[in-house]
Amino acid sequence: MIDWSRARERMVRRQVAARGVHDPATLGAMWVVPRHEFVLPEYLDLA
Repeated sequence: MIDWSRARERMVRRQVAARGVHDPATLGAMWVVPRHEFVLPEYLDLA
């Protein structure tokens, strides 16, 4: 089973913050929004 919280944390660090996004509101939203809930089931492995 995928640990979505850990995957989201890794994504924010490696893909968002590492590319220069430092706005606290943006990063805060990225930390808490469960992205995987907005993805079609057949694409969950890519979320």
